[in-house]
Amino acid sequence: MRKVLVLSSLLMLCLVVPMTAQGIIYNPSNTPSTGSGNAWPFNVHTGWRFQFIINASVLPNAPIKITDIAFAPTSTMTWASNQFQVRMGHTTMNDFNTPMMPNCFEEMIGPCATVMYDGPFKWACTADTWSPLRLHCPFGYDGKRNIVVEIRYNDRLTSGVNTRVDSSINRAYTHTGATPDPYNAPCWIIPIPGQASGPKHCLTYERTCILLASDTVKVGLSAGINIIQGPAGSFYQIAASFGQGGFYVNNCHLCLDVDALFLASLFGGPPIFNGYAGTLSPGGGAGAKFSCPNIPALAGLCIYHAAIIFDATGIRCCTNTDGMKIIP
Repeated sequence: MRKVLVLSSLLMLCLVVPMTAQGIIYNPSNTPSTGSGNAWPFNVHTGWRFQFIINASVLPNAPIKITDIAFAPTSTMTWASNQFQVRMGHTTMNDFNTPMMPNCFEEMIGPCATVMYDGPFKWACTADTWSPLRLHCPFGYDGKRNIVVEIRYNDRLTSGVNTRVDSSINRAYTHTGATPDPYNAPCWIIPIPGQASGPKHCLTYERTCILLASDTVKVGLSAGINIIQGPAGSFYQIAASFGQGGFYVNNCHLCLDVDALFLASLFGGPPIFNGYAGTLSPGGGAGAKFSCPNIPALAGLCIYHAAIIFDATGIRCCTNTDGMKIIP
């Protein structure tokens, strides 16, 4: 416990030492000025819930950390909403026809998706140019499955803006007028799921400092949390929480809530939090385990994990946040 306390105190004193290994993915192509435009999801409706699928075929065949997403608007303006959220999750589905209706939104993205942005939002976008949303929290892609992206909002403040679309990108959506609460709406209302012409987009990603956790953990059993592609020999500290918030440790954005679970994961140690602090291997990796207490009432909860990696020079990087669901 003394070691964990020392490491935790050190985190608050370190200066940031950025790690950069960025890449760009264009889906389906680097053509922000061509193709038809559509106002989904940045429409004139007060509220909207919208999902689209990024197929694994356009993504690297290896884990990456997605840090931002950009769209290609057809006009220059600032689009704004008082309540705006972007989430990402893994899926093995290729379209919106397979999940059971009317819950295909939740079935596609899963119960413990990563919240990449949450709060009031202003998007300064430029016509025929990749215009990033400037998300706060990265998403850890496992290098294998498809990705579901969700954009949902309430209380839009400005007029709508069209973005370039492509028929290869599957989408589903609903909005105010079709439902009183699009932020939590089922997806069967409008249109028929599986409709294509989702937004062309550009992803910014990094290949370093990635955390991947098991999708689920059974009550009374353990599940793994792995750090990969970190700076070899550096120290790491993993933390957990029941929610996704966000706070900064000297400009390193850790997308967890500071709740009771967060504090327990820092200072509690085994038998629940195993290997949550230590040193990265020569290959830049580390493995930890969350051992779920044998309490049936925990089933259904989400637990989120993220980590800070540092050495004597300061904080090297923050990982993405990844969620796991407790199941019976």
